[in-house]
Amino acid sequence: MRNFLNTPINYYRALVVTLLLVTVTSGYSSATDFAWIEDAAKLERGTVELSVGGAYYSSAPFPFAGLDGDLYEAPWVGLRYSASDNAQFFFNGALRKTLSVGLADSALGSAELDQPVALGQSRSATGDFSIYSKFRFPIFSGKVDLGILTGFTMPNTNTASGLGLDRGATHGRILVGTNFGSLRLVGNAGIVIINNTTGPGQDDFFAYGFGAAIKPLNGLELHGELYGIDGPPDGIDDGLFDSLNVALGAGVITEKYAIDVTVKGFFKEPSPSAGVFVRFSRLFRTGRE
Repeated sequence: MRNFLNTPINYYRALVVTLLLVTVTSGYSSATDFAWIEDAAKLERGTVELSVGGAYYSSAPFPFAGLDGDLYEAPWVGLRYSASDNAQFFFNGALRKTLSVGLADSALGSAELDQPVALGQSRSATGDFSIYSKFRFPIFSGKVDLGILTGFTMPNTNTASGLGLDRGATHGRILVGTNFGSLRLVGNAGIVIINNTTGPGQDDFFAYGFGAAIKPLNGLELHGELYGIDGPPDGIDDGLFDSLNVALGAGVITEKYAIDVTVKGFFKEPSPSAGVFVRFSRLFRTGRE
């Protein structure tokens, strides 16, 4: 199923709920960049991280428009600024999304498409951009990292393209992390309230994710995560539906540069058959060392 953050969704206000706390161990590590979940690890004050990349999804479905095909998101861009050891602000999104149409069926949103659909046709649009703030609470003597994430996704991708829903989204999550020696464990959970695309009312979704990261060699990081959303059983025609996804990645990290490759799998339908995301990052330090 499509990554929930990459799915164009309606305005939703998120009220954050509880999360399971992970068992305590000593210390913390620098924050890991997972595919979806966020790490509550201590940040480095005054750092700016600029990222560029791209993603490919095989047989990506868009049930509201009745479309299916190979989806390309490039260039993807991200920018993170750590204002302190415990506060970070960031945004990310694809400048362009392009779908190579492999299937076109009649659907709820078919009448809103801006041109007739033909198999093999490429349809493109601006991707949805998301803006977030992340705050860490230094408690439990540094043994457990606790934080909160809030943000919203702008409705940049329109329904006329077939790749969007003309809706924005608001996010809220509790973040928890801890270490078992060199193994980093992270959990996220939140509640998501989504305005319905087909009329008045809303859909309430529970969002969750669990991840682990390890650095077996100096400069090499391996990470994996399981994340998803669960909501009301009202079908998929409105473009809002449950997901359960897995992501496995490897990154090469130096003092200033990082390159990361993540492979994604999807367990709930409708979903792509597979996905891959590549990201290159450059770290800048501002202010005094």
